[in-house]
Amino acid sequence: MTPLLPILQINVIPWVSAQPTDAVPFDSYHVLPVNNILYPRLAMPIFGVWGEERTIYLAPQSSDESLDGWSVSIYSKVSGNSYTLEVVNAEWVTDNRPEMTINRYIKLVVKFPDNVEKGLYNLIVERNGVYTEPNSIYVFGEAYPDKIVVGHISDTHLGPSGKPKYMKEDKYFWRAVSTLEAIGVDLIVVTGDFIDGSREESFHQQVYEWLSSLNIPIIPCMGNTDYSVIEGGKYHWEKYLAPNSGATRFSNILILSINSRNGDIPDPTVAWVESILEANIDADIKTYVWHYPVFSKDYNSEKLINKIAEWAEKYGLNLVLNGHFHTDVVKTPPETPATVIVTTSTATSKLYRGYRLVYLGSDGGISYDDASTNLFEKFVEYAQINDYSSVGQTAVYGGADDNFTLVVKLKDLGKEAVVEGGEKLAEYVADGRRTVLVKPSSPSGIIKIYQEEDTTPPDIKVAIGITVNEVTLKPIVKDYGLGVEDVVVYYSPDNSSWTEFTPKVEDEVKMFVMPTPEYKIFYYKVVAVDYAGNKAVLYGSKETGIEVPEEGGEVGGELPLPFSYIAIAVIAAVAIVLLVLWRMRK
Repeated sequence: MTPLLPILQINVIPWVSAQPTDAVPFDSYHVLPVNNILYPRLAMPIFGVWGEERTIYLAPQSSDESLDGWSVSIYSKVSGNSYTLEVVNAEWVTDNRPEMTINRYIKLVVKFPDNVEKGLYNLIVERNGVYTEPNSIYVFGEAYPDKIVVGHISDTHLGPSGKPKYMKEDKYFWRAVSTLEAIGVDLIVVTGDFIDGSREESFHQQVYEWLSSLNIPIIPCMGNTDYSVIEGGKYHWEKYLAPNSGATRFSNILILSINSRNGDIPDPTVAWVESILEANIDADIKTYVWHYPVFSKDYNSEKLINKIAEWAEKYGLNLVLNGHFHTDVVKTPPETPATVIVTTSTATSKLYRGYRLVYLGSDGGISYDDASTNLFEKFVEYAQINDYSSVGQTAVYGGADDNFTLVVKLKDLGKEAVVEGGEKLAEYVADGRRTVLVKPSSPSGIIKIYQEEDTTPPDIKVAIGITVNEVTLKPIVKDYGLGVEDVVVYYSPDNSSWTEFTPKVEDEVKMFVMPTPEYKIFYYKVVAVDYAGNKAVLYGSKETGIEVPEEGGEVGGELPLPFSYIAIAVIAAVAIVLLVLWRMRK
């Protein structure tokens, strides 16, 4: 996004060429990122404080070799504030590492000014073109806190909406990140199986938009479902989210996020990891983010397990964050070379859906919650996706304490937000976005946030499919204001007498499925109510292709047996007859 304030153009040193002898904070690229910025990325951000220098890597579109005139700034989507970063150095880098298809790029060393407000920023790099990487810079302010709080989630298994499984997984991902925003963690780490193997580029674009709306930096690593996309020849992760493997260093903390593949680690990645560990030997907390629990021989190669032990002894690797098991496990030395924390899934879990808080101290101390927190105990869930797309919002929450602050993101209407059920702490407006911070008034309840009275009923669309055996009806209900509270579906043989359609619950999502009734025309009615009490009703019909009885015959009544049941009964009867005949021949 283009910043609101002008950017100071700074001339830098003449053209310099270098080999990547220092530790480059990414492993390799097979495609050019969507914004041409190799590092930092949306899902591999940079952290810093006032006066610190950080390095940016960029593969510009222009063939111009000059290094003069590069400018760098950061922009807050919450406040609209923009800050210019001093460009300390610039040079071209030639990179011939294995699998690195982008062999030349620019390295810019920049310095944070002394007046940057704490928060998450878009990075903007300009010269012959504007390159913007959203949510890729986090500034702590004047100094690092005594304790960094990490929200550890895992196995989110995001997927394209429409299937019940992904409607559920996406819902609980949003519940988890919304809750961690309300708790106020400094960073979210996702230990693999972030995306459930979708090879659709459009869905990775959707995830890119989702992450761009967050107010907390996020670092996911690739699990087996993420890696399966690469096995299918697609590099959407690199294009939209982050390098396959990357590293970030701030304060006394090093975080390595590694492509977990299928449990093995190739030699070039080993060499890269060791270069990062060597370059950051002074970090007190060295964190390895990997999908498979590193103590498991069932999922990791012997090579990887041995390397973890070697890195712990040689470089001081002392924290490993894992997933994959969909439950909680913690192991500490001497049982394991480093502290290993496995956190339950936000998707279907052997334990419960949840998240765990991990605390990284400025004194090098590592602590953590003994167990993950259940997403049904301390949580917030919004009636609409909380991404600046709605003009109003309803939050359902539980387990709130004094530090629990909702971060509500509205599309701005130019009107001050009204809060019902909570206390408005602050309100920010920038570029069509309105961010409202709200403190709940009780441990659990419902909070409504709006800019104008919601008088618009929900919008209803229906996808319906009818086969010989089943009717499947999927209401698609959206609301412009406070969000949808309830949806009820009815069906009828005559468009006048209505029976409530009892939903089938599949993967905790309501699906309206029933055997095909003996109606020539299937009539349906969908009633949707939003949190403002507005009601919408949609009527529709679809021919079933079923022959109805002759005049005088009974229409309706009990639903007929599905055709598959009848076919099974006929086959069974024929089998019995054949068996009897065979025995008689003996």
